[in-house]
Order: sequence, then structure tokens, then C-alpha cells
Amino acid sequence: MKYNKLAYKIFRSFDKKQRESLWIEYDIERIDNWENKDWNNRFYMNFGNWLWMKKFKKHKDLWIPLMQKMQKLKNEQLKLMAEGPFYKGSPVEHLKK
Repeated sequence: MKYNKLAYKIFRSFDKKQRESLWIEYDIERIDNWENKDWNNRFYMNFGNWLWMKKFKKHKDLWIPLMQKMQKLKNEQLKLMAEGPFYKGSPVEHLKK
């Protein structure tokens, strides 16, 4: 599930032409494999799952930097929630006055 969301975020970062071509490729494969239970069980008829398994899983250069950025933002958010917005050295410290 985590990787499906990541795949969708990577997908959204592409330009419109690339997104449309990926979506069309998924539709063609989904229709071709409509009665193939193995295909349906593997991807659960889910675009994010298909993107991850077929397109992004092997390309670590696409998703590892994004995962690192997401983790960094999550850590900063947790720090801000723990210390509050006016900790020493905060970018909004000047608002405290």
C-alpha cells in the first residue's frame, strides 16, 4: 500500500503526455488480461499497484530520493509538533515577539 501511494506520487510528477501514455498502457493491459485471474490477483485491478510492480520497482533512482525527501519532511513535522513552532532557531521565531 505504501508503495502504491509512492508510485502514484511519482506518476503525478510526470508531465501530462507521459501520464496519459502510462494510463493507456495500463488500460490496454487490463483489458487484455480481463479473464486472467493471475493478473487480476497480482494487481487487484489497481493502477497504483500496477505502476509500482511494472514501472517503478526496478528503477530505484526514481523512488529512493523521493522516499528520502518524504522521510525528511516527516521528521521535520514530528520535530515541529514536539517542540512547537517557536523553538530556538525556528524560521517563525520572529513571530513570537
